[in-house]
Amino acid sequence: MCIRDSAGGVVFHATGTGGQSMEKLLDSHLLAGVLDLTTTEAVSYTHLRAHET
Repeated sequence: MCIRDSAGGVVFHATGTGGQSMEKLLDSHLLAGVLDLTTTEAVSYTHLRAHET
């Protein structure tokens, strides 16, 4: 079974070997898609959208 056949998600740490592991899985076509987002990016985006005029 490939990871892409699973309904669940896979979480990688933003620091250390997490990014390298994710890239290896992408290169091997075991992932159907990727959302590369950190909590800092999510909060910044939400904060900026809340203060738009």
